[in-house]
This record gives sequence, C-alpha cells and structure tokens, in this order.
Amino acid sequence: MRYLACFAALATLVGCYLAPDKSDDNGLSQAPGFANADGGNGLSVPSSGDASGASTACTSSDTCPADAPACMGNACVGCTAHDQCTRFAATPACGPQGTCVPCTTDEVRACPAAAPTCDPSANQCVQCVNDTRCGDPQRSACNATAHTCEPCSASDDCAHIPGKHVCSEGACVECTRGNISACSESVVGEAPPIQFVCNPVSHTCDRTRAARSKQTCENCVSDLECSSGNVCVDVPAGAGNRVCQQVRTTAACPRPYVSASLQSVLTADGEERVIVCTFGLDTTCEAHRHYRNQRCGTPIAPGATQDIEGSGNNARCGAAGRDDGFCIWHSALRQHLCTVHCNNNVVDCPVDAATCSVQIYAGQMSRNLCSF
Repeated sequence: MRYLACFAALATLVGCYLAPDKSDDNGLSQAPGFANADGGNGLSVPSSGDASGASTACTSSDTCPADAPACMGNACVGCTAHDQCTRFAATPACGPQGTCVPCTTDEVRACPAAAPTCDPSANQCVQCVNDTRCGDPQRSACNATAHTCEPCSASDDCAHIPGKHVCSEGACVECTRGNISACSESVVGEAPPIQFVCNPVSHTCDRTRAARSKQTCENCVSDLECSSGNVCVDVPAGAGNRVCQQVRTTAACPRPYVSASLQSVLTADGEERVIVCTFGLDTTCEAHRHYRNQRCGTPIAPGATQDIEGSGNNARCGAAGRDDGFCIWHSALRQHLCTVHCNNNVVDCPVDAATCSVQIYAGQMSRNLCSF
C-alpha cells in the first residue's frame, strides 16, 4: 500500500509539470477578458470580448467595435484619444470609460446645430449646459434638468444677452417702465447723466426723448417723458397720437383744457387709469400748436414774408384730415396764420388769445374763432 501511494503522488507531480503554461513570457498570468497589450510589461488593459470573456482578436483598429476601438497586442482595447473614434460617425469622441461616445466637452463634431453642446455627465449632445449657450433673447435660460433653452424668469437670465439685460414677460429686453437703468447716459459737458425714456411698446431706449422734457399737448411715448403732473395718453386731443395731458385734480382744468375726459384712460405705460384734462370742443393738440405759429397762405413772391390776401389754405392748419384748424388773414402782418375754433367763450382758446369772435376764414366762411 505504501508503494501505491508514492506512485500516485509521483504521477500527480509529473502531470503538473507537463500541463500547458498559461503565463506570458514574464511568467505573469493573464486574466480572462484582458490582453497583454503593453509589449510584454505584464500590465493588463481592458479589451473587448465575447460572452465567455475572451478578447476580440484584431490585426488593426478598423475591425474593433466602438466600445473597444483600439487594436493593441492583437486585441481590441479601450480608446485613449479622439482620433481612435473618428471612424464612428455617431460616436466620434473618446469617452472617460475608454468607449466611443457622441461627444465630450472638447469634442462636439457630431452635435447638430439644434443641440450644439455636450452634457459631460452623459456624453450626449444637448441644447445647453448653462445660460451662456442660450443666445436667443426669447429663450435665454438653460433648464438644468432638461438641458433646453427656455424663456427667462428673472433678469439674471439675461445677463449674457448683449444690450438686453432686463427680463420682461419671458423675453430679454433693453428696458422696461420699472427698469430704465439702461436708458441713462453720461454726456460730455452734462451732469448728472441724462435719463432717456423707455418705449413701452418696443422695450427699447429712445435716445431722442429725455425724461420730463415734454409739456402738455406735446407728443410722447411714455409717461416718464411728460412734465410733472402730466401723463402720456391717447385721446381725441392727440388725433390718434399719444400726447402729454394733465391729470385732473381737485382744481379746475386750466385753459384751454377746460374739460375733463368722460372716462378714465390708460396711460402709455399701461400702469394706471386716470382722468385727464382735455379740450371742451372737437379739436386737437396739433391745431393748438399751429395757433399763430403756422403760416397758411401763399407768399407774394418766393421767400417773401407776406401773403396774397384771399389765398389762405385751411388744410395747412391742424391735424391732417380733421376740420380743426382754420386759416385767417392777419391784416397788420399782411399774412395768413392758423387759429382754432371756440364756442363763443375765450376759455376754449389758447391762453394768449384775447377774444373768441366770429371771423372770416379761408373759403370765405365764418365761425367763432380765437383771435390773435
């Protein structure tokens, strides 16, 4: 029995000695699913393999798949550079796991114009990862979850939009009634800075209109443009144009705005409804601006200051298409000038008119008109 045990042990030893050697040239065993791709230094790198864990054999990278695109040591392994993935049109970037992916932060060639940037957490093309990628004033805010550009909800969402840093109803604009800081400018020789108005329709600064620069009955686009006590409104007195009109107070409306509007009107800025003072008759601010300031006759000669008596033209007075301005002859000045009608009461006339009386106007007609 002792001899049989010794013989079995000897057979085992011989079998072990004759077994196939699965170590590499350095005596280090290779783990399934890895290839000795470093030139025999004994360090293993990930490689592609089939379901059994065997590596995908290769002779060039062209035959390797996108999840292990590089051929090293006759085995497909993970990528280390973008150029190892460029042959895959949909996944031309080398991702952090060594596989080819649609994009990385420094490689976005596969990203379309509709999704031009890369989400580094998923290596997928998206619209945005921060607000700076959303350049449309109508959609300036980046949704951090959906990675899509959406309308602004606060002015901070507009900080990156050139010239439009104010959020108004989801869109980035230059200014609003409540935020006119963009419309303040320093002018050489002027102090303090000039405050211009914000057009409430276009939400842009109108640098031809300074704050509080317009008086009653002058054209306007914003309440801020009107002098103190006035608002910018669209009433018949403006002939379709917005004008500055005085807000009615407990005091009587001043001449020639002797009447109060029958109902409250919405101001240009759309913030409040007010009762304003206006004309008692069917006339316009244009007609009153022309009073004694607009010539309406035919000169005796080109460049002459005097007119031909009887050659007046009512169409040159007042608002276009409105019967609110009248051309009368001024005998002392020998010229025709514009005036306005009145209701046999001088309070309907501009403050410098002396009387309201029946006068002849162009066309040889007569009616109550304000005198000069």
